[in-house]
Amino acid sequence: MTIRSASGTHVGLVREHNEDSYLARPDLGLWVVADGMGGHLAGEVASQIAVNEMALRVAQGETLASAVAATHHAVLAAVARGEGQPGMGTTLVALQIKDMQYQIAWVGDSRAYLMGAHGFRQLSRDHSFVQQLLDAGAIGEAEALQHPDRNVVTQAIGTPGMANVRVDTVEGQLFQGDQVLLCSDGLTSEVSNPRIHELLASPGNEAAKLETLIAAALVHGGSDNVTVVLVSAPADAPEHPQRGSTVPIDSRLLNRAITNNRAKQTHAVIWASVTGALLALLLAIGWTMKDKITGQAATTEPSTIQISPGLNTNNPVSRPQKGEKNAEAPIQK
Repeated sequence: MTIRSASGTHVGLVREHNEDSYLARPDLGLWVVADGMGGHLAGEVASQIAVNEMALRVAQGETLASAVAATHHAVLAAVARGEGQPGMGTTLVALQIKDMQYQIAWVGDSRAYLMGAHGFRQLSRDHSFVQQLLDAGAIGEAEALQHPDRNVVTQAIGTPGMANVRVDTVEGQLFQGDQVLLCSDGLTSEVSNPRIHELLASPGNEAAKLETLIAAALVHGGSDNVTVVLVSAPADAPEHPQRGSTVPIDSRLLNRAITNNRAKQTHAVIWASVTGALLALLLAIGWTMKDKITGQAATTEPSTIQISPGLNTNNPVSRPQKGEKNAEAPIQK
């Protein structure tokens, strides 16, 4: 299985140094983009630690999500040793390919896209303040590109005080002609998704398309470091099925889905049993208390309750509802 890929980075037109790092390890089926933050001698340290840790963990057989989670502790440990600067961190997106199956894992707003016979789509979902606004319907895609807080992420690898990071994943099968794009927000903050789609659909090999994407970011301002990794499906990948045709089920993905579903069902049964037992106990306590109160009422002289003239008993004050859960603390890149 031969996988073609191209990787590249550019400092951009505004920043004085490049805090991005990337990794291309076809021998491990692993590609990574990390967008460092924290300033000079910090962001690039964090991003390089993260990609090195990814290679080490995956080579040892760890899952992609586990490897990404480990990078958070690796960066925190480096800070504790005096490497880099306190508060340094990085976003990260990683791709792993095994037997024509791909998996994407990410933290932050570095992105992954899939370009194939049936179109173009974003695989990852940003951990960012602007993404929260999009999800809430407060802004549209066009506004998101120009939003003043578009660089604010809700979690990042190496964030002080964060015990663990939430690693999101997505997986699927690669078909002939498919390409996976990994990139830092230096590309996506300058170039819209439709334009990225257009450039990926243009003629050329992986290296040519990579240069075109980076050039587009620079033409639109190049306000940040730009890092792009483009990976093509192997030539011996299966043909993409026609829309509406019957597709064989991948047994590994099916078994994983069944296992996850069984685990959820087991948790639901346990929760229902515990809830039922607690409810029965509360009912028993309630009936016992009722019996006691009834017995006391039968042997006690009725008392007179005086109501203050200023109290309106027909219009009780309702208890305030609990507010919605606060959003995660934003992190300025």
